[in-house]
Amino acid sequence: GREILQSTVDLVQNNLNLEVISTALFLEVIYGDTDSIMVYSGLDDIAKATSISKKVIQEVNKKYRCLEIDLDGLYKRMLLLKKKKYAAVKVQFKDGTPYEVIERKGLDIVRRDWSLLAKDLGDFCLTQILSGGYVTIA
Repeated sequence: GREILQSTVDLVQNNLNLEVISTALFLEVIYGDTDSIMVYSGLDDIAKATSISKKVIQEVNKKYRCLEIDLDGLYKRMLLLKKKKYAAVKVQFKDGTPYEVIERKGLDIVRRDWSLLAKDLGDFCLTQILSGGYVTIA
């Protein structure tokens, strides 16, 4: 598993031929474990990011016929705390139109034994952190 992960990271960061875009691009694997990788492209263009993700999937699946990867999501912004703990602005599509949702994975604020106030405050903080804009505190 570890060898496949490292080989996949090397493929994505160093050896991937990206004819799908015309500008120079550096892909950085910001997270990886035995069953997934997260790749930072720095792109704001959803169509280009989707094309690149399809190319990554194609090349990895071609190299490893015994396993198959797929796209779990496109993320515009992410707060990556540690292994399997993150919050992110995920781009989803409805009838071909993109929209954004906040996805939370492994964070304590999604626990059922926390009070509603604690959950609401946690959601507010995540929304502010992931908003991408400036926040004014009075």
